[in-house]
Amino acid sequence: AADSGCLALANAATCSDGDACTTPDACADEVCVGGGVIDCDDLDACTNDVCLDGLCDHIHNTAACDDGEVCTVADSCADGVCGGDAKVCDDGKPCTTDACVAGAGCVTEAKNCEDDNECTQGLCNGATGECKQLPVSGACDDGDACTLDDACWGGACQASAEKVCEDGNSCTDDVCAGGVCLAVDNTATCDDNDACTADGSCDGGACGAGTSQSCEDGNVCTAETCDPQSGCASAAVAGASPCDDGLPCTADDECDGDVCAAGWSALLSATYGGTGYDEGLAMAVVPAGGFAMAGISGSADLPGGATIVGYFDYWLVRTDAAGKLLWNKTYGGSGKDWAHGVAALADGGFALAGRTQSSDLPGGAKTAGLDDAWLVRTDAAGELLWSATYGGTSADRVEALVVVEAGGFAVVGATWSKDLPGGAKTAGGSDFWLVRTSATGELLWNKTYGSKPPEGAHALAALADGGFALAGYAQSPNSDLPGGAKTVGGADVWLVRTDAAGKLLWSSAYGGTWDDFGQAVVELADGGIAVSGFTHSIDLPGGVKSAGHRDALLVRFDATGGVLWGRTYGGSDDDSSYSLGLLADGGFALAGFAASHDLPGGDSAKGTMDVWLVRTDAIGQLEWSRTYGGSAGDIAAAMAVVPGVGLAVVGETSSFDLPGGAQTKGGLATWLLVIDIWGNISCADSGTCFAKPAASCDDGNACTADVCETAKGGCHHWNVPDGAPCAEAKTCLAGACESP
Repeated sequence: AADSGCLALANAATCSDGDACTTPDACADEVCVGGGVIDCDDLDACTNDVCLDGLCDHIHNTAACDDGEVCTVADSCADGVCGGDAKVCDDGKPCTTDACVAGAGCVTEAKNCEDDNECTQGLCNGATGECKQLPVSGACDDGDACTLDDACWGGACQASAEKVCEDGNSCTDDVCAGGVCLAVDNTATCDDNDACTADGSCDGGACGAGTSQSCEDGNVCTAETCDPQSGCASAAVAGASPCDDGLPCTADDECDGDVCAAGWSALLSATYGGTGYDEGLAMAVVPAGGFAMAGISGSADLPGGATIVGYFDYWLVRTDAAGKLLWNKTYGGSGKDWAHGVAALADGGFALAGRTQSSDLPGGAKTAGLDDAWLVRTDAAGELLWSATYGGTSADRVEALVVVEAGGFAVVGATWSKDLPGGAKTAGGSDFWLVRTSATGELLWNKTYGSKPPEGAHALAALADGGFALAGYAQSPNSDLPGGAKTVGGADVWLVRTDAAGKLLWSSAYGGTWDDFGQAVVELADGGIAVSGFTHSIDLPGGVKSAGHRDALLVRFDATGGVLWGRTYGGSDDDSSYSLGLLADGGFALAGFAASHDLPGGDSAKGTMDVWLVRTDAIGQLEWSRTYGGSAGDIAAAMAVVPGVGLAVVGETSSFDLPGGAQTKGGLATWLLVIDIWGNISCADSGTCFAKPAASCDDGNACTADVCETAKGGCHHWNVPDGAPCAEAKTCLAGACESP
């Protein structure tokens, strides 16, 4: 029943309200009541939190949010994260740096223009914001511990000095590394503190002993010693030790203190004689060394006690190679005696030849006429051995002497006698006269050559075939001369060729319508002959002519007397040649005098007349022209080639101001000059040219003069005058040999 049936009593049991998102469910009032809703809030503003089927789900949203950062703006959710845009901080000033700092917000700082260079200061341009670096001064650090006193200079840090690492030991290399000095052993040369040794070598930081060094200073006039403390010292050697002054033309140099002084010079200028009239007319180079000069003396006060007997006598002067007088002798009688030739003989003695007017000659010689030839023979000391005269009752004069290879002597000159020994006689006024004697003076034969007008021989050469060449002048008409020679003018150069017995082989003449004279003669290597002298003619063969009143003349003949060429040399005044030398290169040297002031080559006379030398090449082209002398008159009478030296010249001078300090004692003195092959009279001028032979400067051009001058560096060349002959049918033009 109703009163006893099942009763449904409300309870509070757990239950399920069918909603999984409520919990815990429980019965109440017989109804299952859901519990509280499950809390799905994740505290994230960027999610929407929901419960589905009892499970929480967080769904991203895009809601506004706050990310808690002061440096963001317009925060919003995105992908479950709250974030905003970066806050822009800009105060509008170019020289500030604006930034947003977390927790602080916008922060403004001055713009940093520093460049990490302590020697510059960065400044910002307030208008542009551009940084500029300005140099500053003050101390700095260049980062190198091995430098000192670093300071800013020009915007950079520069060291004022390197740190000095010097331990005073030359055998270590002292270096700085990281501010610390290190000494590293080396192998350099070093000073072992001994002035007498050369530098030593370093080993293990110490200096080893060096090798002994020479104190030789290259001066043979000093003796050298060495002290370990003070080093080398030198002192003059004792005595006159031999040395070399460096000049090729000096010899026997000796020490004078610590200086090498020239012993004697191969080049010289010296005078000889007394206070009277002393004239050198001939000379010879002595094989033993030195010179012999012959001429006349009229002085009563000759050196060495030599005296004259007559008005003037033969005079023989002997010198050494330096020009020092060894002795002088006179020979003669009470008349006048002229020596015109001298020869140095193989036995050391001498032969002199000339003419005499004395009747009381030494040695018993007798004269036969007005003038006779006189031959004198002496020993090596000048003592008379014998003398002999030759001639007739008229005048007989000798101008030259030669030694004959076959033995004996030959002399030449002019004779006026018609009663000569052996039947010889003149054909007219005067003739060439050739006398041949034995070695002891006995007459072997004598010959005359000429025609009715006067002829005179001034020069003689002994030829290779034993014959003779005689040179002088002839005034004979065109067709009168023996041997086929034909003259043109008043006096012409006349060359006579004979055999060994004096027989005439041929003769040849050369000249113009005025006077022309032969004064010297030499034989050439090809058998030809050269004659020098002087000319007044302006119409010589081949267009040759004198330039002034009188010029030097050089004529080249072939071996049969044919004229090959003629050359003249000189200026507008009087210039003459009296002597001729054949040089090693085939050229010629002429000696005489010059009065012209416009000589070829630029030289000129210094006084009234000067000694004049001309050197030519083998075809007569001028190489150089030199004058020597003082303010008075100076003349060269004879010349000789000195092998290895140059040229020796003897003559006369009346000057008191000669080069080299030579001067006369009285009215007229004999003057000896020795010059090199280039014309230099002093060793200082000669220099290195002294050792150069004539051919060494030859450029092979016939139209240039080849000379050597130390002051100009040695060999140099100058063009010969235009129009000078240089080859067959060719003449020189601007230094070149051209056809007309």
